[in-house]
Amino acid sequence: MEVFSCSSIIANFVDSIIAEFKTNNTYSVNQWKDGTKTVLIGTYTQTKSSVGSIYTIKLNQSSPTALTAEGILKLQLIN
Repeated sequence: MEVFSCSSIIANFVDSIIAEFKTNNTYSVNQWKDGTKTVLIGTYTQTKSSVGSIYTIKLNQSSPTALTAEGILKLQLIN
């Protein structure tokens, strides 16, 4: 499990995040703001693009609010 600092873009909304993406295409995100924890749950799909190690990702969140978010990610091995 990876733990990342939140970007300054979302720092007004979230202090910290722990995200777990499972091989069965489900995810859970534990996020905190001012000591209050929120758990986001849903499913995801990812598709490799034709550019290097970049993938498109689509999140279908079911809880606490239903929503769909789409974006890109890049896989990178860090030694």
